[in-house]
Amino acid sequence: MKTLIRVGLAAAALVGSACAPDPHDVYTVEAPPATRAPLPATTVPVESEPAADGEPPAPPEPTTFAPNGEVVEVRSLDNTFRLETIEIDAGTEVLWVNGGRNEHNVLPVDEVAAFAGFRVEREDFTPGDEYSYVFDTPGVFPYYCSIHGTQNAGMIGTVIVNAPA
Repeated sequence: MKTLIRVGLAAAALVGSACAPDPHDVYTVEAPPATRAPLPATTVPVESEPAADGEPPAPPEPTTFAPNGEVVEVRSLDNTFRLETIEIDAGTEVLWVNGGRNEHNVLPVDEVAAFAGFRVEREDFTPGDEYSYVFDTPGVFPYYCSIHGTQNAGMIGTVIVNAPA
């Protein structure tokens, strides 16, 4: 019986250390909140006129902006994104760098953003890999790592995109 308990404790220690924070996780000033309410991606609509034939108007197309040459880096560490929330102007490139010891992914909470190409899968984001995406539409874009969290808790982040002045 003692052997089984020792084996069980050793296995638990190994599992717990697989996603343990590395030294990079410790240098930040504040810890992320344990949970958050889901934030849907939002866009800034453009006014549309009613159709002349009595049909409801088509949904407005969001305003998009050309790349502006700016790059903001987010580090994917072993249990957190640093910085967790960033605020940028539309047209800015966000560069995620996997600076931890584990594989990660970057998945948008909103599937419309995923359809637009904002996502990277675990096999393409191993330690040392980089992933970038240009946010060309104003809105709020929550994302998460499904390996180390859920849409609402754990390894989560948010990109707030403003229309340039």
